[in-house]
Amino acid sequence: MSDDPTNAAIEATLRAAPPERWRDLWAAVDELAGHSEHVRWGGGEQVDTTVVEGVERPVVTVPYAVYSDAVHRTIQSLYALGAVVAFDWPAWEGVDRYRGDRELDAATVAHAVRMVTAIIRADRFCEGTIAATLDDGTFLAALRRLRRWYEDERVLP
Repeated sequence: MSDDPTNAAIEATLRAAPPERWRDLWAAVDELAGHSEHVRWGGGEQVDTTVVEGVERPVVTVPYAVYSDAVHRTIQSLYALGAVVAFDWPAWEGVDRYRGDRELDAATVAHAVRMVTAIIRADRFCEGTIAATLDDGTFLAALRRLRRWYEDERVLP
């Protein structure tokens, strides 16, 4: 997509975020990293029956992820920072390249932003994506990369 933000544009957005938004993010991330239970599953219960072609069948709710407060605060903080960006995330090759808990260490901070964006957006279409990337380390690795940029690499205007 030609309208995708450049690495420089993503970094400029991050540099422009006020310090309190960064503090909110790090507080949420620290809580997130300090716990192993990030999701519980709801739904999946039979709520009714219906008749299909003369046969009574159960009506079951679709299971859904119920994320912890730390997950919600982390996501809200990422949006508040501008660290969830509009780009063609389904076509981005980095989703496969940077999967896992160490792959993002050498990536640009813009790729870490793209990864958190892809994870958050994918969860809207595939329930539990955030939980899966917390389990395999990808989500926290992207957040660690973002923190390293903020603490060690960020150059203010």
